[in-house]
Formats: sequence, structure tokens, C-alpha cells
Amino acid sequence: MFTHDFYITNINSIIRIDSKRTPSASDFSGKLNFNELIFKLDGNVEVLFDGHKFSDKKGWIRFLPKTGQEVEYKVKRIEPGSCIDIFFDTNIPIKCDAFSVKCKNYERMSILFKRAETAWRQKKNGYIYAAFGYLYEILGILFEESTYAPSGKLQKIQPGTDYITEHFTEDFSIERIADMCDISHTYFKKIFTDAYNMPPKAYITQLRIRYACDLLKSGRYRISDVAEIVGYKNVYYFSKVFKAQTGTAPSEYIKNII
Repeated sequence: MFTHDFYITNINSIIRIDSKRTPSASDFSGKLNFNELIFKLDGNVEVLFDGHKFSDKKGWIRFLPKTGQEVEYKVKRIEPGSCIDIFFDTNIPIKCDAFSVKCKNYERMSILFKRAETAWRQKKNGYIYAAFGYLYEILGILFEESTYAPSGKLQKIQPGTDYITEHFTEDFSIERIADMCDISHTYFKKIFTDAYNMPPKAYITQLRIRYACDLLKSGRYRISDVAEIVGYKNVYYFSKVFKAQTGTAPSEYIKNII
């Protein structure tokens, strides 16, 4: 699922599709110009997207990333039903493959998608803000659910994750963190990666760059100061990591804020 933060720059459309009124099968080949988030209200479909196969039923969410090249996209209706489809764009490419996941709380997700679709369709004053708000809440739930792991395992690495959260700007080894949890560094990395969908070092980098963004937004620090504050001794390496994470260099990031 999603492994990094991004923000929404545009919602192209939000539509409700009733499969009773559409062909039993569809075949598309081309580029996807927007990211696509589809929630199955009911029914059952089989999907083939860029080599990935899915079987979506009631309560499942399917994510299809914006593509820079042509892909094969086929949908076959197994059982009539309906879905809500949100097309949106983000500030940086979403670095994950297409996926389909069952929601842990169907009612909560159903309400959010329905409210987003209603706001978009009725287009009352402020509908853009409402649609953005619902989509952010949907994405927040997906991020939250993607970091789920069995409670026993999470408790085992809790001392280490707490330390990382408090000291991510400092230099320390994963071996040291694993020692705090009385487990091997290999086992620590496995549990952590299963829980957060990324290895510990990638998570530390994410925390540092988020913090760097906040510092740059404040307008009170030079780029070299920010690099040092968040844990990078070399400002050029910091700039390289920053651009890899955000899609833009620190200097350009500051200009965009201004």
C-alpha cells in the first residue's frame, strides 16, 4: 500500500457507477492520467490491471496509480453492483503498485465515499473543500490500516519505535534499537517493515524530511541549518535526499512556499 506522504493537488471527478447500466466487461489500453480510488458498494468484479489481478467485492477499495505509459486494464462483472470512483492528482508520483484491500470498517468508508460523491455531484458552495476533506480522510484511513500489525509484535518493538520517534534526528544503528527490544536486528526490521510498509531507515528518512519541510515553511532557517537540525552533516546529501522524497530541491520548495 502507500509508503510515503503526498498531498492532493486536484480532484478531476467523483462518479458513482452502477454496473447494471454498463457493459458486463470493459477493456481499456492506454495511460491513466489520474490516480484512481474505487470503493465497491456491492457486487463483484474481476480486474486485470498492468499484470495485477484483483477480485473486488463489497467493501473493497482498489487503487490504480497514474501511469506514464500505456497499460492494459480489463474489468469483468461477476455480480451486478455499484461503486464510487475518485480520480485525483498529487504533488509527487505515488510510489506504489496497484492494490486492492478490504476495508476494516465498511460503514465508515461507505459514508465517506458517498458524501464525497454527493458533494461533487451537487456542487454546492464549498463542494471542492468538502470533497478534498473526504478524500483526505479516506486516504488517512488507508494509511492507518496499512500500518496494522498483530498487537503482540508491535508491543515487542514498541521501545524501539518510541526511541526512533523521539530521536530520529540523531545518529544510531538499527542494531542498537533492536537491543532495546531484546530481539535481533533482523527480526526487528522484519516486524517493523511488516507494520509500516517500509524498513526502519526509510521511516527515519521520512520523519527527517517531514521535519525539514516544516522548518523550511517557517522561513526562519537556511537550508544548511535545516540539514544540520534534522540530522544531515552534508547539505548536498541532504538536498539529494530531500528531492528524492519530495520531488523538488529544497531551494525550489522554498520558492513554491513564497
